[in-house]
Amino acid sequence: MKVYKKVGISFVIAFVIFMLSLYGKFIPCQTAPAVPNPQYYWTFCDLNPDQSQVGIVNQYFSYSPNLRETYIILLLLVFIISY
Repeated sequence: MKVYKKVGISFVIAFVIFMLSLYGKFIPCQTAPAVPNPQYYWTFCDLNPDQSQVGIVNQYFSYSPNLRETYIILLLLVFIISY
C-alpha cells in the first residue's frame, strides 16, 4: 500500500510541475538565433508551444530542441526525484 501511495503522490507532483512549466519560465534551456554556427546562451524557458518564436532555436535541458522529448524528460525527472 505504501508503494501505491508513493507512486500516486509522485505522479501528482510530476503532473503539477509539468502544468506549471507550460506557463512559468523555470526550465533551463539554451537559446540562439536560427543561423549557421549559432552561439547559444543559457536562459530559462517555458514549455508552451504557443510561445515559441520564429527564428529562435531552443535546446531544452541542453539536450533536445524537441518539445515532446522535453516533456518526457521533465516528467521522468520530477517523478524520480519526488519518489
